[in-house]
Parts: sequence; structure tokens; C-alpha cells
Amino acid sequence: MTGKRHSQEVEHESDLFYLCPTGQVVDARDLRHVNWHEPLELDA
Repeated sequence: MTGKRHSQEVEHESDLFYLCPTGQVVDARDLRHVNWHEPLELDA
């Protein structure tokens, strides 16, 4: 996965965070953090 920097400023810093499917808060500015919280697709 390749990250890309967005130059758009946000109105509130809280807009840079979201909840992953397990309910943990993820900082969208940190690609390592985002990748860690992405759900894995397992081969059946």
C-alpha cells in the first residue's frame, strides 16, 4: 500500500482520527498506524 500526502487542512484535529472495526482509535496521519488497523484478508 502506498500512502500519499494530502495538503488539505482540516478544521478540527479530531477529524484526523477514526475508529477501526475493533473500536480502537486510529491516527489517519500515520500510515503505519492505519496499516496496523486494516482488517486482514485470510485465505480460506
